[in-house]
This record gives sequence, C-alpha cells and structure tokens, in this order.
Amino acid sequence: EGATVTERFALDLACSNRTFTCASAASGATPLPTPTPVAGVLDPHFGIIYSGTWRDVGVGTPPLVRREGETTVAVGELVPSVPHRNAFYGTVSPDGRRAAYFAQPPNEPWGLYLLDGARPNEQRRLVTIPGEIPWGTPVWAGDGGGVAFVANVYGPSPFQNFAPTTYSAIRLLDLATLKVTELARATDRSKYHLVAWDRATATVAALSTPDATPDDPAAVPVQTYVVFSPTGRRATQMEPTGQTVGFGVEPSTNGRDVIGVRCSAGSGCTLWTWTIGDFEGRVDRKVGAELSLGFVGFRAGTSDVGLIVSERTGPPMYRVALWSPEVGLRIVYRLGDQFPSAALFRADGSALIIHLRLNEAVVVDLQTGAVSPLPQPTASAPNDYRRPQGSIALD
Repeated sequence: EGATVTERFALDLACSNRTFTCASAASGATPLPTPTPVAGVLDPHFGIIYSGTWRDVGVGTPPLVRREGETTVAVGELVPSVPHRNAFYGTVSPDGRRAAYFAQPPNEPWGLYLLDGARPNEQRRLVTIPGEIPWGTPVWAGDGGGVAFVANVYGPSPFQNFAPTTYSAIRLLDLATLKVTELARATDRSKYHLVAWDRATATVAALSTPDATPDDPAAVPVQTYVVFSPTGRRATQMEPTGQTVGFGVEPSTNGRDVIGVRCSAGSGCTLWTWTIGDFEGRVDRKVGAELSLGFVGFRAGTSDVGLIVSERTGPPMYRVALWSPEVGLRIVYRLGDQFPSAALFRADGSALIIHLRLNEAVVVDLQTGAVSPLPQPTASAPNDYRRPQGSIALD
C-alpha cells in the first residue's frame, strides 16, 4: 500500500499467475503441537534461501543462505533489492545447485543474478536490465543450460495501480555464452508470464494476460496460452467463464511437463496437466470436488506435485499433499486451520520445508514421514522477519 508503480510491479513478481501461494498465515489460527526433533531429518548439505528484510528508511538486509537448522551463521548473502523489499524472486536450477534471481541494488538498474551453491557468497550478474522491470520469476531451461525471463516497460498513468504496459518482452539467455536473444515482444498492452522452456525442442510457453484497466478493475482478464516453437507461434485462449478467480501454472524441472490449477467462483478448483507444447491436450486429473488448491511445486526427480489442499466450504482445514498420475492425491502433512506462509521442496525433493508462521517451521522427510522442527534464524533487529523462499544444494 502506498508503493510507487515501479515498486508495485516489483512486489507482484512472484504472485502473478500463481494460485494462492501468496496468501499469508491466518493470524488467529490455532497453533499445532510442536514436533519433537528427529535425528537425521535436517540435512546441512542443503541451504535454505531466506528472504531479506526491508526498512521504511534505508536498504534493510539482503536475502541470506543458511544451512538447514543453522540460526546464526549465513554461508551466502544475495544482492539486496530495495524495490521488492529484499525478497528472493528467483528459481532454483533443475539440478538444485544454482539459482537465478532478479535484484535491483541501490542506485543501479535491475539485473539477473546467479547464485551458485558451491560458492554461495559470490553473486554473479548475468544480465543488466536497464530501463525495464522484470516480471514473474526466471525460468530455467529443462537442461539447465539457459534461463528465460520477461522484461516489461510501463507507460505513464494517472491511476497508480493501472500503468499501461508499453511492451512485454521474452528473452532467452544462453549460460555458456551469456548471449541474450529476444524471442517475442508484445506491444498490445498485454504481459507475458513465462511457463517453461524446453531447449531440446526449442519450445517456449508463456501466458499472455491483458492489462487491467481503470474502467473495470474488477474484470477478470482472459488469458492466452502461447507456444513458441520452430513451427511458429500458436495461441490458445483459456476457457472464459466470467467467474474465474485464479489460474496458476507450474513447470516441471524437465521443461516439458506443466501443471495448472484453474479456480472458479462457486465450483472450486480443477487440476490440469499437459506437455509444454500441447495445452489443447490437457487432462483434467479430477483430484476431488469442492477443493481449493494451491501450488507448492514439482518435486525434483519424481512425477509428484506438491499442493496445499482445503475444502472450499466449511471451516478452513489446510493440508499439504502430493499428487502424481500414478498414485493420485495423498496427504503428507496436516496444517489445521492455518495456511503456511511458505512451503517448498528441498532441492533434491527428499523433504518438504513448511514455514507455518513467525519463528515456526518444520521439515517433513518424504521417505519416512518423520517431522522435525526447523530452527529459524535469530533476529538481528526488531521486525527482522525472514521467510524460507528456496532450497539449494551446497555440498
């Protein structure tokens, strides 16, 4: 609230086109019993990327990388970024050892940076993005050899929250050469949101969303699924119902498989799966009627997808579940009436990291089902609230 247009779009980076993952924990939720520490659940070979902090005056503190369970010592410090309040807006690579993220240091343009788990204190700027604002989060190619991203420019507007999009550009970065290629540019006041990049077939998928307008800010824009491939550009309009309240997509680390959640007022959510170039062939997985669904993401090395599940009617009772085409939906952790402030997979897919609320988090071992508390970083100042936002292999 009160943010400039530039800050607003920066703050929306991770929330755009994702379903429910930006919700915060309910302040009046009933605390769950604190689990007893279980030996062997925490793995210090992996680091957790914690969000930085933001101050009304000054930069605050940047995102940090700490080994699982470490509360005082950081093994890495990311580039600070004032416009998006030092949050981590990035994506971990398919092998779990690197992360690409956006940041805008004080008095500098936006840039795309690389965090390497083998050298977590050495932040490398891959691309400078002068005069533009990144949108969404970077998307890794399925082979780990490239990173795709979207850069937007916004025109002036008397309405702070409705600055029109001058253009929205999809760019592809080859990590071996650091060459950037512009794949597409929309100049019709729509925004691209990247879905996936399969370099093996030279296929990129994105959502195209029309700008909201001051004339009808409550209108739900009809999105288009766009595929760029050697055969050209192909677009498929999403099913317009007039009642859609959210559509989110999540790519697999292989760059080919995609999962989507479409939620409509009055009828709950639908879980779809498809391959990157075949949205028309999507399959309704029918996970259950009258459910609200939110993403955790794809679980590395498996066909599992992590979801936050709750009934659409009645008191909120949230659960973390895994879904796969082989097994279907299975509950792995019960949250009760509190929505987690963060939920993510360990970089190798062996565990779930769930941040329940301030200073309260757990790790769920997905092989044994054991649950252990995850000690949270020691606060260095008042309101030094850090949230886990990623996992990366360190050793």
